[in-house]
Amino acid sequence: MLALFALAAILAIEGAFAAPVDEEFKCPQFPLADNPNPKCTYSGAQAVEITPAQILTVAPTSATCDWIISNECRTNEQAALWISKSFTQMGIFTKAEQAALIALMAFESGEFKYNTNQQGHVGQGTRNMQSGEYNLKYAQSVPMLREPLQAIGTWDLGKVLKLVLPDELSFGSAAWFLQTQCSPDIREGLKKGGEEGWANYIKECVGTEPEPRKAYWQAAVKTLA
Repeated sequence: MLALFALAAILAIEGAFAAPVDEEFKCPQFPLADNPNPKCTYSGAQAVEITPAQILTVAPTSATCDWIISNECRTNEQAALWISKSFTQMGIFTKAEQAALIALMAFESGEFKYNTNQQGHVGQGTRNMQSGEYNLKYAQSVPMLREPLQAIGTWDLGKVLKLVLPDELSFGSAAWFLQTQCSPDIREGLKKGGEEGWANYIKECVGTEPEPRKAYWQAAVKTLA
Protein backbone atom coordinates (compact mmCIF):
# COMPACT_ATOMS: atom_id res chain seq x y z
CA MET A 1 0.00 0.00 0.00
CA LEU A 2 2.81 2.42 0.83
CA ALA A 3 4.35 1.74 -2.55
CA LEU A 4 1.07 2.67 -4.23
CA PHE A 5 0.92 5.94 -2.30
CA ALA A 6 4.50 6.75 -3.27
CA LEU A 7 3.89 5.90 -6.94
CA ALA A 8 0.76 8.05 -7.00
CA ALA A 9 2.68 10.95 -5.49
CA ILE A 10 5.47 10.70 -8.03
CA LEU A 11 3.00 10.56 -10.92
CA ALA A 12 1.21 13.60 -9.53
CA ILE A 13 4.49 15.49 -9.24
CA GLU A 14 5.46 14.64 -12.79
CA GLY A 15 2.08 15.77 -14.05
CA ALA A 16 2.37 19.06 -12.20
CA PHE A 17 5.62 19.86 -14.01
CA ALA A 18 4.57 18.63 -17.42
CA ALA A 19 3.56 22.06 -18.77
CA PRO A 20 5.64 23.40 -21.68
CA VAL A 21 8.37 25.73 -20.55
CA ASP A 22 6.82 28.75 -22.25
CA GLU A 23 3.55 28.50 -20.34
CA GLU A 24 2.61 30.24 -17.11
CA PHE A 25 1.35 28.16 -14.21
CA LYS A 26 1.13 27.98 -10.44
CA CYS A 27 4.28 26.82 -8.73
CA PRO A 28 4.21 24.21 -5.97
CA GLN A 29 3.35 26.09 -2.81
CA PHE A 30 6.67 25.96 -1.00
CA PRO A 31 6.54 27.97 2.26
CA LEU A 32 8.55 31.03 1.28
CA ALA A 33 8.31 33.77 3.87
CA ASP A 34 8.36 36.57 1.29
CA ASN A 35 6.34 34.85 -1.41
CA PRO A 36 4.19 31.97 -0.12
CA ASN A 37 2.37 31.36 -3.41
CA PRO A 38 4.62 32.42 -6.29
CA LYS A 39 3.43 32.77 -9.86
CA CYS A 40 5.94 31.24 -12.25
CA THR A 41 6.63 31.77 -15.88
CA TYR A 42 9.32 30.27 -18.07
CA SER A 43 9.39 33.07 -20.61
CA GLY A 44 10.66 36.63 -20.55
CA ALA A 45 12.48 38.41 -17.77
CA GLN A 46 10.78 36.56 -14.94
CA ALA A 47 12.44 33.26 -15.79
CA VAL A 48 15.92 32.11 -14.83
CA GLU A 49 17.80 30.38 -17.61
CA ILE A 50 20.83 28.33 -16.74
CA THR A 51 22.26 26.87 -19.93
CA PRO A 52 23.63 23.36 -20.50
CA ALA A 53 26.94 24.97 -21.51
CA GLN A 54 27.17 26.72 -18.15
CA ILE A 55 26.47 23.48 -16.30
CA LEU A 56 29.11 21.70 -18.38
CA THR A 57 31.68 24.34 -17.48
CA VAL A 58 31.07 23.73 -13.77
CA ALA A 59 30.63 19.96 -14.10
CA PRO A 60 32.77 18.87 -17.08
CA THR A 61 31.96 15.16 -16.76
CA SER A 62 28.21 15.76 -16.99
CA ALA A 63 27.98 15.68 -20.80
CA THR A 64 26.92 12.05 -20.85
CA CYS A 65 25.61 9.28 -18.62
CA ASP A 66 26.48 6.55 -21.12
CA TRP A 67 29.21 5.02 -18.99
CA ILE A 68 27.35 5.35 -15.65
CA ILE A 69 25.68 2.20 -14.34
CA SER A 70 23.42 4.05 -11.90
CA ASN A 71 20.08 5.34 -13.21
CA GLU A 72 20.53 8.34 -10.93
CA CYS A 73 22.83 10.09 -13.40
CA ARG A 74 21.63 13.20 -15.24
CA THR A 75 23.38 15.08 -18.01
CA ASN A 76 24.15 18.79 -18.17
CA GLU A 77 21.16 19.21 -20.51
CA GLN A 78 18.81 17.67 -17.96
CA ALA A 79 20.38 19.45 -15.01
CA ALA A 80 20.15 22.85 -16.70
CA LEU A 81 16.42 22.43 -17.31
CA TRP A 82 15.52 21.48 -13.75
CA ILE A 83 17.91 23.91 -12.08
CA SER A 84 16.48 26.78 -14.15
CA LYS A 85 12.97 25.82 -13.10
CA SER A 86 13.91 25.55 -9.44
CA PHE A 87 15.59 28.96 -9.43
CA THR A 88 12.54 30.54 -11.05
CA GLN A 89 10.14 28.89 -8.63
CA MET A 90 12.14 29.63 -5.50
CA GLY A 91 13.18 33.15 -6.43
CA ILE A 92 16.93 32.55 -6.79
CA PHE A 93 17.70 35.53 -9.01
CA THR A 94 21.17 36.77 -8.07
CA LYS A 95 24.23 35.36 -9.83
CA ALA A 96 25.96 34.84 -6.49
CA GLU A 97 23.17 32.64 -5.14
CA GLN A 98 22.89 30.72 -8.39
CA ALA A 99 26.63 30.07 -8.52
CA ALA A 100 26.68 28.84 -4.93
CA LEU A 101 23.81 26.42 -5.47
CA ILE A 102 25.04 25.05 -8.81
CA ALA A 103 28.49 24.51 -7.33
CA LEU A 104 27.08 22.77 -4.25
CA MET A 105 24.93 20.43 -6.32
CA ALA A 106 27.75 19.63 -8.73
CA PHE A 107 30.10 18.75 -5.89
CA GLU A 108 27.67 16.82 -3.69
CA SER A 109 26.15 14.76 -6.52
CA GLY A 110 29.43 13.86 -8.22
CA GLU A 111 28.59 16.17 -11.12
CA PHE A 112 24.96 15.00 -11.20
CA LYS A 113 25.78 11.31 -11.29
CA TYR A 114 24.12 10.51 -7.97
CA ASN A 115 20.83 11.32 -6.31
CA THR A 116 21.34 9.29 -3.12
CA ASN A 117 24.20 8.93 -0.68
CA GLN A 118 26.49 6.12 -1.79
CA GLN A 119 27.96 5.46 1.66
CA GLY A 120 24.84 4.01 3.24
CA HIS A 121 23.54 7.09 5.04
CA VAL A 122 19.84 6.29 5.19
CA GLY A 123 17.57 9.07 4.00
CA GLN A 124 20.35 11.26 2.58
CA GLY A 125 19.96 12.36 -1.01
CA THR A 126 18.70 14.83 -3.62
CA ARG A 127 21.20 16.76 -5.74
CA ASN A 128 22.58 18.70 -2.78
CA MET A 129 22.66 15.49 -0.69
CA GLN A 130 20.46 16.73 2.10
CA SER A 131 20.32 14.70 5.27
CA GLY A 132 17.23 12.65 6.03
CA GLU A 133 16.10 15.24 8.57
CA TYR A 134 15.99 17.98 5.96
CA ASN A 135 14.45 15.75 3.32
CA LEU A 136 11.59 15.15 5.74
CA LYS A 137 11.15 18.90 6.20
CA TYR A 138 11.36 19.36 2.45
CA ALA A 139 8.73 16.70 1.79
CA GLN A 140 6.47 18.23 4.44
CA SER A 141 6.63 21.56 2.57
CA VAL A 142 5.23 20.06 -0.65
CA PRO A 143 1.41 19.87 -0.54
CA MET A 144 1.14 17.00 -3.01
CA LEU A 145 3.24 14.82 -0.69
CA ARG A 146 1.01 15.20 2.38
CA GLU A 147 -1.02 12.06 1.82
CA PRO A 148 1.90 9.70 1.13
CA LEU A 149 3.75 11.21 4.10
CA GLN A 150 0.80 10.45 6.33
CA ALA A 151 0.96 6.84 5.20
CA ILE A 152 4.72 6.58 5.62
CA GLY A 153 5.06 8.53 8.85
CA THR A 154 8.16 10.43 9.91
CA TRP A 155 10.35 7.60 11.15
CA ASP A 156 11.26 5.85 7.87
CA LEU A 157 13.59 8.38 6.28
CA GLY A 158 14.49 5.98 3.48
CA LYS A 159 10.90 5.96 2.25
CA VAL A 160 10.62 9.71 2.74
CA LEU A 161 13.68 10.19 0.55
CA LYS A 162 12.06 8.32 -2.33
CA LEU A 163 9.29 10.92 -2.42
CA VAL A 164 11.72 13.76 -3.16
CA LEU A 165 13.93 11.95 -5.67
CA PRO A 166 12.02 12.81 -8.87
CA ASP A 167 14.03 15.38 -10.83
CA GLU A 168 11.68 18.30 -10.26
CA LEU A 169 12.04 17.97 -6.49
CA SER A 170 15.59 16.64 -6.31
CA PHE A 171 17.00 19.54 -8.32
CA GLY A 172 14.84 21.96 -6.31
CA SER A 173 16.07 20.97 -2.87
CA ALA A 174 19.17 23.19 -2.84
CA ALA A 175 17.11 26.30 -3.58
CA TRP A 176 14.50 25.26 -1.00
CA PHE A 177 17.22 24.75 1.61
CA LEU A 178 18.74 28.17 0.99
CA GLN A 179 15.40 29.95 1.13
CA THR A 180 13.96 28.17 4.14
CA GLN A 181 16.81 26.84 6.29
CA CYS A 182 19.47 29.56 6.06
CA SER A 183 19.27 32.70 8.17
CA PRO A 184 18.52 36.08 6.55
CA ASP A 185 22.06 37.23 7.38
CA ILE A 186 23.58 34.25 5.58
CA ARG A 187 21.36 34.80 2.53
CA GLU A 188 22.10 38.50 2.37
CA GLY A 189 25.82 37.86 2.69
CA LEU A 190 25.65 35.34 -0.12
CA LYS A 191 23.76 37.73 -2.38
CA LYS A 192 26.52 40.31 -2.08
CA GLY A 193 28.96 37.97 -3.77
CA GLY A 194 32.51 37.34 -2.72
CA GLU A 195 34.24 34.45 -1.05
CA GLU A 196 33.38 35.45 2.51
CA GLY A 197 29.64 35.35 1.94
CA TRP A 198 29.91 32.04 0.11
CA ALA A 199 32.15 30.49 2.77
CA ASN A 200 29.76 31.57 5.53
CA TYR A 201 26.89 29.94 3.64
CA ILE A 202 28.80 26.66 3.37
CA LYS A 203 30.05 26.68 6.96
CA GLU A 204 27.14 28.18 8.87
CA CYS A 205 24.15 26.94 6.89
CA VAL A 206 25.16 23.87 4.92
CA GLY A 207 27.35 22.86 7.84
CA THR A 208 30.48 21.66 6.10
CA GLU A 209 33.91 22.80 4.93
CA PRO A 210 34.27 25.30 2.05
CA GLU A 211 37.74 24.32 0.84
CA PRO A 212 36.89 21.02 -0.92
CA ARG A 213 34.02 22.80 -2.69
CA LYS A 214 35.90 25.97 -3.62
CA ALA A 215 36.98 24.96 -7.14
CA TYR A 216 33.37 24.23 -8.14
CA TRP A 217 32.24 27.55 -6.71
CA GLN A 218 34.98 29.44 -8.55
CA ALA A 219 34.01 27.75 -11.81
CA ALA A 220 30.35 28.60 -11.27
CA VAL A 221 31.07 32.23 -10.45
CA LYS A 222 33.20 32.56 -13.58
CA THR A 223 30.70 30.94 -15.93
CA LEU A 224 27.75 32.98 -14.63
CA ALA A 225 29.62 36.30 -14.66
